[in-house]
Amino acid sequence: MPDWLIIFVVFTFIVLSINPSPRDFGWFRIQRRPPWLSVFVWLPVFWLLIEFSVYLSAVIVWERLHSLPILVAYGLVILLQECRTWLMCRHRSFAVGSALQLAAWICACVLSARIAAVDRAAFLLLLPMLLWSPLELVALHQMHQLNQD
Repeated sequence: MPDWLIIFVVFTFIVLSINPSPRDFGWFRIQRRPPWLSVFVWLPVFWLLIEFSVYLSAVIVWERLHSLPILVAYGLVILLQECRTWLMCRHRSFAVGSALQLAAWICACVLSARIAAVDRAAFLLLLPMLLWSPLELVALHQMHQLNQD
């Protein structure tokens, strides 16, 4: 089995296996959102593209370095990102979601710093996550403020 396919299967398994239940996700769907977050219907598409770009970056770096620790770091970024929604919905807590989002972003920043010297394309493929994650943190903070009742 080719390496890129193994990486794809692992990433896909992580993404698909860590999902909130329909009941838990229902809580998230009814929460008020800041007006600037009118792109809400497109957020799953944004995150799919972000996760795919992280996957492509991982494949590029694996092909260049064959470094298992770096590949595990990519997996950790995806795992933290996916756990964010699941645990936030499970605990009905924007604070939990924010903490995990921040952890995923910090891991992605550290990974990006390491990857920048290895391959420019792999680094650029991490930029969507690095740029969107802080906006997601702001959105979660504002949603917490809007839904405190």
